[in-house]
Amino acid sequence: MKNNKKRVLIETQSNKLFQGCEAEQDYDQRGGLCQVGEGHVVVVTNPIDTDYLTYWQGLGFTLPKIIVAGPFDKKCTLANLIVSKESVLREIKEAVGDSDARLEFFWIEESERNLAAVLKVSPYCNFDVSINLACKYVFKKTCESLGLNTAPWVGAHSAKELVQVTQSFFSPGNNVLIKASNGTGGISLGGIRNVATHDELIANLPFIDLMITP
Repeated sequence: MKNNKKRVLIETQSNKLFQGCEAEQDYDQRGGLCQVGEGHVVVVTNPIDTDYLTYWQGLGFTLPKIIVAGPFDKKCTLANLIVSKESVLREIKEAVGDSDARLEFFWIEESERNLAAVLKVSPYCNFDVSINLACKYVFKKTCESLGLNTAPWVGAHSAKELVQVTQSFFSPGNNVLIKASNGTGGISLGGIRNVATHDELIANLPFIDLMITP
């Protein structure tokens, strides 16, 4: 039996660290083209370059319906932007029609739960599980409880606690990576800080406190 479920990809980047960053709100927008083609829907903040779409079709791929929710608003993630625009909501609903559709997100926060409720389209995820596991600390603890090995780590709920638990980590040539609890993007985008000494850690405390705070 043919599967007629229509996939609606919302290329969200609702991570708290990147809500006001336009580059992040465009993050992975072409990734949707790698996942779905004709008959499906991809929602992005800004238009995808037309030359790229021509190139993509020239490779033999079909295009999904692409819905642009922008222009970018620094106060909004893509999910917030969609909810704020009745015209975009209507376009998504018309594209879905009466088909058996599902919403798929790149990043999942409460804003995505709200979007699913407003659109009344079933999500591909369990929000209670997904939002919780987006926190690195919870994810690591879950892996630990399941007996799944990950890189050595310690968790901290405040900058003060972080200073205490990393005291013994520093030695010549031994740097420490401090990862935001719900961050992504690595060192270049600020989700991770690489510190080499205890003094350097202290100097980074204001930023690190922001990274740890839920």
